[in-house]
Amino acid sequence: MAVLVVILLVAIVLMFLAGNARALYFLTREVRLIEKKQERRLAEPSAVTNAPPVGGTNAAPTPTRSVAP
Repeated sequence: MAVLVVILLVAIVLMFLAGNARALYFLTREVRLIEKKQERRLAEPSAVTNAPPVGGTNAAPTPTRSVAP
């Protein structure tokens, strides 16, 4: 009788182990897909940046001081 209980418990543990392995496989696959998407998104040149404008701006020019000789 005790042997059957132990075998049943081992079978239940193996079912949980198989289910967790399957879930881990799918989660790993999904993380890889998300990583690839993110790499593609970040690799594209972005039109919006935080860099200051390079050329002329609409701002008033800064006055320059002339040094007296």
